[in-house]
Amino acid sequence: MVGRKNIFYASYRLGLPRLIHLYNQYRGYYPILNFHRVSPVYDPFTEPLAPDTFSTILRGLIKHYHIYPLRELNHISDPKACYITFDDATIDFYQYAWPILKQYHIPVTLFVPTHSVNEGEPIWNYKLFSLLLQTKSKSITLNEQLFRIDPANILSSSLRIISYFNENPLAKKAAMDDLLRQFSSLGSATVFRPMNWSQLKEVMEAGVEIGSHGHNHVWMETLNEKELMVEFVESKRYITANLGIDPQWFAFPMGAAGTDAIRIGKELYQRFFLANGTMNQKGKNIVLDRVNQIDHDFHETYHRINGVHGFVSSFKFK
Repeated sequence: MVGRKNIFYASYRLGLPRLIHLYNQYRGYYPILNFHRVSPVYDPFTEPLAPDTFSTILRGLIKHYHIYPLRELNHISDPKACYITFDDATIDFYQYAWPILKQYHIPVTLFVPTHSVNEGEPIWNYKLFSLLLQTKSKSITLNEQLFRIDPANILSSSLRIISYFNENPLAKKAAMDDLLRQFSSLGSATVFRPMNWSQLKEVMEAGVEIGSHGHNHVWMETLNEKELMVEFVESKRYITANLGIDPQWFAFPMGAAGTDAIRIGKELYQRFFLANGTMNQKGKNIVLDRVNQIDHDFHETYHRINGVHGFVSSFKFK
């Protein structure tokens, strides 16, 4: 069997992703890449890119694409156009990602979850993982539901609880409050800490475009109309009050949207961004998709952008 990186490198050298890239250009498709975290401190929950890896990926993108700011989306006819976004506004964007983006003069849009930033606390799913990582408990009870905690696989334990919250959004706030009471002696890991408003204003004034990532960073597909309005209105209100801008772009947390969310949100925002992993065709679309950048190697990234990652992944790796 051949190593994973070697397979993607060989495919890259043979020109497979380049060929598909040219075909995608011919059809008028362009990618919006979405990143979450860049940090030298590893955690299994978000698997951040190491700064050196992020730098390598950007150099590869520059070789194959022309990277534009999102505000130019309607005005760019360049077939090699590409756009970059970041979600969650964690502190590592300010510490690691932004300096590297500046080094390469790459424009970026940052989508901000406003409750997290305003409270100076990690978004709830990061906070959940952080608390479970530190506790010695073998189980917790939330809303009379028992959840087992596997010390050997905290990630899996966290994802089970997050899945429950996503399916039962009305239960999340009370359950998270209960969780924080149970683990009141534990703090959140600093790697999940958000940027503050001063840092956001600094990067915004240096060229970073700011969009909304909702207020509470919840699974919006299951929210009712009143709850959706809270996410849309409160996030816009906090960004306007603290940064002096009226955000026109909204990235759905965890990529989860629904017809009701789009219908209601159109009254407040011009464009919406998902994260289903596909490219977009040129046109003035209201809802756009993004390719989540989860690979730690540019050759894999290039395959994923152009839709052939799954094909190459089907080969056996060591």
